[in-house]
Amino acid sequence: MANSTGTLIFVDIDGVLNVGVVDPIHGGLLALSRNNVERAQQKRVSSAVGASIGIADSLLGVHSSAVGGSEGATFAKFLLNPETGVSDELVARLARLIEAAERPTVVLSSAWRQPKHSARVQRLEAAIGECLGRAFHFDACTEGEEDYSPEGRLKAIGNFITTFSRRRRSGGLRALVLEDFHATAFGAWACDGSLMASAMAAEWYLQRCSAVPAAASIKIIHTYDEWTADRGLEVQAGTGITADLLQDALDFLSSQRAQMPRLDFLPCGVEEVEFEDALEPRWQSQWPEVLQMLSCM
Repeated sequence: MANSTGTLIFVDIDGVLNVGVVDPIHGGLLALSRNNVERAQQKRVSSAVGASIGIADSLLGVHSSAVGGSEGATFAKFLLNPETGVSDELVARLARLIEAAERPTVVLSSAWRQPKHSARVQRLEAAIGECLGRAFHFDACTEGEEDYSPEGRLKAIGNFITTFSRRRRSGGLRALVLEDFHATAFGAWACDGSLMASAMAAEWYLQRCSAVPAAASIKIIHTYDEWTADRGLEVQAGTGITADLLQDALDFLSSQRAQMPRLDFLPCGVEEVEFEDALEPRWQSQWPEVLQMLSCM
């Protein structure tokens, strides 16, 4: 395994390396894929003018919406690759962050760490490696047992930071967290009794999880947004790493680099990725139901 620095990059996948559209009725997520967009368009054509077509409306609304900021494109730019389940463009952006961090410890915090997704993770690792020009494997993963909620995800990341920081020899720690928190806005949930009103509140929570909080620097890249799309439709989505979010992450890594010493080992217990005892993710458990709804509406 490659040497590690005091830099951690936590990687969620659904809503970060692909775009997930929230079903406003059933609460599941629908992937922004070419197949799903074509199904939604067919449903639109066959429906009465002005009639609501539910999640298909939301999917088409996100597909045609401008990403905003400096992106200069619509979300159609991030259609997922059916062979990998992620967007090629978004994978390339993750690779840029890994390169900018200079040998970070890359931690899989996604529900993809479950055993049944191991083949998908291998394909993702190959895609990241192709962008990096070298072999790539996740260095570690968060614990398998996790309450499937924004709070559960934040706690899992915090627990990893606690273990990692306690077993470091010396020096500070920085962590870049790429998360949509199950496509959930800040201000709608709490962790350990404290309202997570903003990314800053969640960053402060994670900083306190470090063995030496004063020496820890945390940056959360929250890949979630909600907006009014065409025809006044309110949509919510895990947006992926947009251009503006990518720049925020690069700025964080650049500004903190000089403060972070190298570390030549990984803490005991996180030396290998272990895919055990993970809970069923909302993305996967709702996926068949959402596809059925889309094809039968």
